[in-house]
Amino acid sequence: MESPVKKLLNRALKLKAAKGAFDTSLDNGIDFFDTAEVYGSKFSRGVIRSETLLGRFIRERKERFYGAEISVATKFAALPWRLGRESVITALKDSLSLLELSSVDLYQLHWYVP
Repeated sequence: MESPVKKLLNRALKLKAAKGAFDTSLDNGIDFFDTAEVYGSKFSRGVIRSETLLGRFIRERKERFYGAEISVATKFAALPWRLGRESVITALKDSLSLLELSSVDLYQLHWYVP
């Protein structure tokens, strides 16, 4: 069994690597990032939600480079118990809050619903 200290260290190293990949992408002209409300969701124990992490990375980048242009796409998970218009609107508002953004460039349906 992994010790709590080792778990924290591993998590910190993974976060540092993810931040490095994000910054390297932007430094090399990649400025469009895709995520979804279910990536790293609350059902994934101990995982930071990708929208939260991407939002943090974008905020930090814009603090260092004022006016940085970053485009974001995210997705709505159409689950059987939330298929209505209000569910989509609520999910989008939640995603915007986690991303720390006022809008996204593309909002998509994550799964096909017949």
